Amino acid sequence: MPRLSLRWKILLFTVPPLVVLAVAALMMVERNLTAQADRQLRDDLQRSSALFENMLHARTSGLVTAGSVIVRDPRFFSVLDLGLSPKDPQFRATVAGVAADFEHITHSEVFEVLDAHGHLLASVGAAATSDEGRRQLVHSAITGGLVNGLLVEPEGQFQAVAMPVFSGGRIAGVLLLGSEVGHQLANELCDLTRSDVTFFSGNHITGSTLTHDEDKDAAREAMQQPPAPSPMQGASRTLVSNRIREILGSEHTWLTLGSPIPGTLAQDRQTYVMQRSLDRETAVLREVRDRLITLGGLTIVLALLAGLAIAHGLNAPIQRMVRAAEAMERGDYEFPLEVNSNDELGYLSERFHDMRSQQRDLVSSLQETARVRREFISVASHELRTPISVIQGFQELLISGAMGQPTDAQRRALEAIQRSVHTLARIAADATRMSQIQDDKLTLSPSSADAEQVLAAAKREALAAARGREVDVQCIVEDGPLHFRADVSRISDALANLIRNGVRFTPDGGHVTVRARRDGERVLLEVQDDGVGIAPERLKMLLDKHAPVRDSLHHHSSSTLEFNSAGLGLGLSITRGIVEAHGGALRAESREGQGSLFTIDLPDTGAAALAMAA
Repeated sequence: MPRLSLRWKILLFTVPPLVVLAVAALMMVERNLTAQADRQLRDDLQRSSALFENMLHARTSGLVTAGSVIVRDPRFFSVLDLGLSPKDPQFRATVAGVAADFEHITHSEVFEVLDAHGHLLASVGAAATSDEGRRQLVHSAITGGLVNGLLVEPEGQFQAVAMPVFSGGRIAGVLLLGSEVGHQLANELCDLTRSDVTFFSGNHITGSTLTHDEDKDAAREAMQQPPAPSPMQGASRTLVSNRIREILGSEHTWLTLGSPIPGTLAQDRQTYVMQRSLDRETAVLREVRDRLITLGGLTIVLALLAGLAIAHGLNAPIQRMVRAAEAMERGDYEFPLEVNSNDELGYLSERFHDMRSQQRDLVSSLQETARVRREFISVASHELRTPISVIQGFQELLISGAMGQPTDAQRRALEAIQRSVHTLARIAADATRMSQIQDDKLTLSPSSADAEQVLAAAKREALAAARGREVDVQCIVEDGPLHFRADVSRISDALANLIRNGVRFTPDGGHVTVRARRDGERVLLEVQDDGVGIAPERLKMLLDKHAPVRDSLHHHSSSTLEFNSAGLGLGLSITRGIVEAHGGALRAESREGQGSLFTIDLPDTGAAALAMAA
């Protein structure tokens, strides 16, 4: 998983929340504005529809009032009581003249007079009706009195009132008054409501304020679709909002309300359509939305810039301290911090500077101490060789009888001296080798090594100090003879140290297996025991080249391999140094109570590669 830098973490936790907040606020404002505009338009259409119905009611009331005055005028009803035939031209002319006088008062588009049998006597208005169109209204007036409704003609619709004319207590005729439901009414409604209005008689448009045929066709198609079911409001009126729909015209999207003309039924297909252009009505909303988008973009840019500034302000001082820490690892304690703020970061920088100064003094002191220690070990191990050689020489003279035959007690003492001198010589050699490893001065003499001989030599060297121990040590070379290039003496010493540790921490009766095998282009030398094992935290410390490996609580003797004892703690360090000088690696696996497995992993390289690794 990729690791995010501090700068990106700061940006991640500062910029996205601001961006999300800005976008959410803009979306909420736009949604609320859009919903408000939609509600406003729908409410306007409903009010426009109510206004149209009120207009029709007022026109009907006006027609009824005018008709009531006319039919009560003696000049009007007396002419119908002459008893002449409706086919008499003179009679018809007389009726027409009287009707014309009254028409100048009412200015009705339809002004027709019929006799008591429904025969047309005179039609003096701007428009005329047909027998088929007026039959129902006239019949209802003759049989039942005043009646009003929509009079439908092939080319138009009329809001009409049919009133019986009485003379002498009997019906002398019928007066038919009507106002056109067409272009003029549509224009009046458009001026009053700012809505485009279209009247339909079936599929035929009888009046419209729409100018494009495509818009008219879209309105006609919308009216042909059955209206959605709607709940009832009050006793008999359906909710107008359920009849509002959106339709796509030639240039605009229309919010459309369609309904039967009052006084007609849906199956009569006499309808009116009121429309508001969403594009025009929401032009201001779109402008506001565009400005909000611009504002949102500006907010996001500002949030990003603010996030970058905050990230830089926080990250730059920390990055300087990180670079300074990396420089400290390379031994450079003078890397400039350049943090001049007076806040917590400035305080942290000052403390870091003080810590770095203390660290530099401490490291210098430790380096000097380590140098003195290495020089002491090197000089001491070198100087020990002379007295060790002298002691060993005299011991050999004494035990050989060259200076007189020793007694049994003297011989045992001389043998003890010999073992101690051998141990002291090994300690001096280990100290010298450890000093060489620490100073990177360990030299190698690579040659062709026979794995079987290396394992045998390491076993002999390790078991020389295992007198009295009953641990079975077996050497196995897998897949036949195995040859590789290495410094035979050094690798044997490294392997012997591992075998000694295996014997030391394996109880009597246990086993230590030394195995050599090839793994691709590498050679593995493994030492596996079934001893006490190593705790995980202890194993981790053993694999750390800078950690001490000596356990003073279990230290018994450095010259023997007593069970669960410990020597000076140089064995693993020397082994690691020898292996790494060969370009290899030392690995370990262990479980408490189940033994341990140490592996020397060596590259099977040529002499040149070994020399370079050394």
